[in-house]
Amino acid sequence: NIHSSSILGLFIVGAYALGSVIDGFKGKGLRDSIAVERSSWKLIIVAALLPAASLLNPYGYKLLVWPLIHQGNANADALSHIGEWGRLGFRELFFFLYPSPASGFAFKALFFSSVLAVFFNLRGLKTRGVLILAAALYMAVMHMRWVALFGFFVAPVIASNIASYADRKGCSLSGVKTAFTAIALLTAGVLGYGFTRPAELDNLGL
Repeated sequence: NIHSSSILGLFIVGAYALGSVIDGFKGKGLRDSIAVERSSWKLIIVAALLPAASLLNPYGYKLLVWPLIHQGNANADALSHIGEWGRLGFRELFFFLYPSPASGFAFKALFFSSVLAVFFNLRGLKTRGVLILAAALYMAVMHMRWVALFGFFVAPVIASNIASYADRKGCSLSGVKTAFTAIALLTAGVLGYGFTRPAELDNLGL
């Protein structure tokens, strides 16, 4: 928690806590829904304690509130002149389906995979997955720097929904695991090859 992006960790735990409470309300009457399950309380307590624990950093509360200030109107001029805080554009992000550049294609593959995984598992869908997917998508659309982190947010959403769907249908996951392993290796190979080009070598650093 020495970087302001640590606030994303608070959000992820909060999404699990809020999602657990909402999922506990499903299919219950008003009287039963008031009683929060014990497992949900554990998440709620951790989510409540984390902001306090995050204050244990070199900058105190200033680091915790900085992301909110950073995205505010007072910092708009600085954001407009920093490349990583720019936008890729909605059409380029979602509707240019050619496989080059590979990084852009990887984003589209993850996005459409997450949408399909959620769609096919609507009956077993967890609220936390919707919250995390929505936040990751919003960040990717708003700023270029969050496009790369989209995969870290949605990979668990994809995996958990596929596992839930397969469990409900009594399907084996061996074929799915093989397919995703092959896709991961292929993507890593394509990206690795791309970074060996002369134009990219100067950007590798350490």
